[in-house]
Amino acid sequence: MSAAKKSSKSTKKTSKGSKNSSRVANTLVSVMLLNMNGKKLTADCIKSVQKNTSYPNYEIIVVDNGSTDGSVKMLKEMKRRRIVKKLVLNKKNVGYSNGVNQGFKESRGKYIYHLDNDTLVEKKWLSKAVEAAEDLKGMVGAVGSLIVGKKNYGKGLKGQEVVRERLAVCGAAMMYSKKALKRVGNLDARLWSPIYGEEQDWCYRARNAGFKVVETNASRVYHIGGQDTTKSIKAIARYKLLERNRIRVMLYNLSLGDMAKHVPGLGLIFLNSFEQGMTMHLLGTYAENIANWQEVLKQRKKRKAKLF
Repeated sequence: MSAAKKSSKSTKKTSKGSKNSSRVANTLVSVMLLNMNGKKLTADCIKSVQKNTSYPNYEIIVVDNGSTDGSVKMLKEMKRRRIVKKLVLNKKNVGYSNGVNQGFKESRGKYIYHLDNDTLVEKKWLSKAVEAAEDLKGMVGAVGSLIVGKKNYGKGLKGQEVVRERLAVCGAAMMYSKKALKRVGNLDARLWSPIYGEEQDWCYRARNAGFKVVETNASRVYHIGGQDTTKSIKAIARYKLLERNRIRVMLYNLSLGDMAKHVPGLGLIFLNSFEQGMTMHLLGTYAENIANWQEVLKQRKKRKAKLF
């Protein structure tokens, strides 16, 4: 879930003809949400999808991780009304990655768009993501939407549409190719539970397998924040998990050249840690990763062999 340092390759797009639009519209997309005690967030997200999705061929899948806030009753009603196509009800919280992987299993689409339940979508969010994927002609691993702030939500794209190649994209609004999932495997629930690093790890694995990971600014999603998964984890523990996994996922997957691209961002995180009062916690995560060197070598070998 942590954002990755991004590459800068980009291509500008021009409007497509009706033949291409028709081809894209025939592609089934599974829109998958994970919920845990986020009744209002999930309801608002699904309403946003209904309101702002002109793309004609999609299904909504929801995985609920043992909610006790009335979410289950609401989601069952949505399924009865055929708003939700498939509903997975876990008796307990099986974790973020395991829940997402359950959604992958239930999805029928050529593409699976994982949308965090604390998001709102803009018009064309789905059609533009599918267009970006289809333009890569089978080599797409994932397409990320542009995450916009509250003040820019609903204003639409100003300027030219651009598709940029990334090392990884934000997992809050990320569309996976089922072809890539079959080759690369699902999220690694064992290594990245309970949170942080899972989608970034997957993007790196997909790129290492020869797939493209891109972001399109024409698909826009507002990420409210405050996702259910993180609420039960205290702030310091969240910080330590985020920073430990931020480094660990790079060590497991990236070449020295790609790791070097992250140095400026990591330096900024270190400087910010003084103001946040988190410097000792940050240094502790560095020490933990150094002590983990044998596992680093094991995971690099595993990923090189694509054993997922």
